[in-house]
Amino acid sequence: MNYLALISKAGDNYSGWILDFEGAVMAAGKSLEDVTLRLAQGLVSYAEELGDLPVPRAQDLSGEDTSELKDAQAVWIEPASQNPVSLELARAMTAQGLSGAEVARRMGLPRQVVSRMINPFYWGHSVSSLRRFAEAVGGTLEVRVEVAA
Repeated sequence: MNYLALISKAGDNYSGWILDFEGAVMAAGKSLEDVTLRLAQGLVSYAEELGDLPVPRAQDLSGEDTSELKDAQAVWIEPASQNPVSLELARAMTAQGLSGAEVARRMGLPRQVVSRMINPFYWGHSVSSLRRFAEAVGGTLEVRVEVAA
């Protein structure tokens, strides 16, 4: 499902919001691409709060006052993809009752590394870091490739 967003430029920055959610999903950034990505991620976060996203309602900008917005443009936003590996790491950590700080200590790494690893929008895991994480939470790493028959 795609949601209509309005993105405008003010000085060197951009800001945007998803029209269907009346200010609940907003983002700002240095580029149009940055704001678009943040809005897509914001949709995922909002869906977690709601349980699911409603069917998009806004189809155009009718009824929106864009007269004060410089360079305003309509953009269709799709919720961002979440990395199932990051979600599994967060699940395993929670299941063991461990904090990110404790996992980081066990891995011998800064807390920020573990925060990045469990971020559902992070896609840069290495096999060695996954193995270290698994060991830190008392588990093992299994990599499997399934091929459709």
